[in-house]
Amino acid sequence: MTRFTGAMILLLSAAAAGAAPAPGAAPAPFDIRIAAPRVRLVTPGDLVIDCRPGMTPVRGCTEFLGEQLRCECRKGPDGWRLVGSAQLLPYMYITDPAVERHEWKHIDDLHEQLDRYLSALSERRFDDFESCDETREFETIVFALRMDMFRRSSNYRLH
Repeated sequence: MTRFTGAMILLLSAAAAGAAPAPGAAPAPFDIRIAAPRVRLVTPGDLVIDCRPGMTPVRGCTEFLGEQLRCECRKGPDGWRLVGSAQLLPYMYITDPAVERHEWKHIDDLHEQLDRYLSALSERRFDDFESCDETREFETIVFALRMDMFRRSSNYRLH
């Protein structure tokens, strides 16, 4: 997949995800924003610097910078719930353009894991604002740890 094709797919996906919900349908409680990846062609020696240490020899990796979970508590007819957005900025470091297709699989896999996690989080209901806000604070603080877990899971499945 070329950078242009990948960027177009990402833009079209974002446009479809940002489309207004059908009349009478509730908007999605969480918005996932994954920016178009910045692709860097590097030497194999640079991967030691650009990729997480401890990885077996690889020909590329994707690092996600700017990981952020923003959420707030909203009161609804069935109690308080979390709504918000998650954002990621992927940087692909590859030694060969052919590796980009594999790195896109990791981005897609991470998106699916993040979507499942945020869907489960948004399904939780709280009796009061305080308990909702405690969960909001906790999930915001541990978001980077959850993303690390999702990355490890993706590497395990795709390698």
